[in-house]
Formats: sequence, structure tokens, C-alpha cells
Amino acid sequence: RRAMNRSIYILILALSACDVDDDCTRAAQFPAEIYLGVGEKTFSALEDGDDLDLDYGNQGGSHAWVALQTTGIAPGANPVIGEGSAGPIVDLYLSYDGVELGHGSSHLRPFKGDEALAEATGLQLGMGWFEESESSTVDWRAVTLTAELEDQCGTTLIAEALVSVNR
Repeated sequence: RRAMNRSIYILILALSACDVDDDCTRAAQFPAEIYLGVGEKTFSALEDGDDLDLDYGNQGGSHAWVALQTTGIAPGANPVIGEGSAGPIVDLYLSYDGVELGHGSSHLRPFKGDEALAEATGLQLGMGWFEESESSTVDWRAVTLTAELEDQCGTTLIAEALVSVNR
């Protein structure tokens, strides 16, 4: 029985590897690009100078809903035994003058869509806690939002926008 379970496990691993290779082959047919946006449920493009609105939680924290749109990456799929693959690793940063003001990440969550066009919405960028004296040195109208993405094929993309944070 152990030999049979081990054989099934090896077969699942082999099928998963095939999915990754297929995903990477399809992704390579499109230019690898990433676009920053905002949105909890839908993608709305974000450009330099745009406002980044914060939502305030019940416990006093705040966050922004970031969204990404991509082409030429393996978006992943909801993994089922022997089928599908994990989504990209995404790290989000909000910074001013080299100081990190907020961070968020989404590791292995599949994007919606395919290699030609995929989206991830509802990515949470949590804001750090600041003393009033620290916060007063930040020009919240000129903060950099950065998204770093790496898919299962090793494709790495970075997007940045200079935004105005509405506090």
C-alpha cells in the first residue's frame, strides 16, 4: 500500500511539473508586462500623480487596495490534485525618500485570466504605524508605490508609480 501511495505522489508531482512547463511555454508567447492599478474587486489603472486612497480598519490600521494587470506571465490556476499551479509571488511597497511606509504581499495566489491578460485585485497594502513627528516629515503627495512580481517560470517584473496618498 505504501508503494502505491508513493507512486501516486510521484505521478502528481510529474503532472504538476508538466503544467508548469506548459504555463511557461504559453507565457513566453506574449511580452512580459505589468501595470499598476487600484481596486478591491476591479482593476482601475494607476498612473504617476494619481491618488491612492486608504481604507481604515476597525482596529485603527489602514490599507490601500492595489490591483495588477499583466501579460506574458504564468498566472497560475487554482491547484487541484495533479492540476493547476500556484500563482505569482507579489510584493508591494509604499516608500518615501528610501523609507518604507507600507508593505503587502500575495504569495502564490492565482491571477484571474490567462497568459495574454491576467489581473489580481484586492491586494492589500498595509500601512505602518507612525508617530506624528515621523509622519510630518513625509510628503504624502509624492510617495512611491512599487509592485514586484515573480511567476513560477522565473519571470520578474517591477512597476512603480509616484502617487498622492489621501490620509
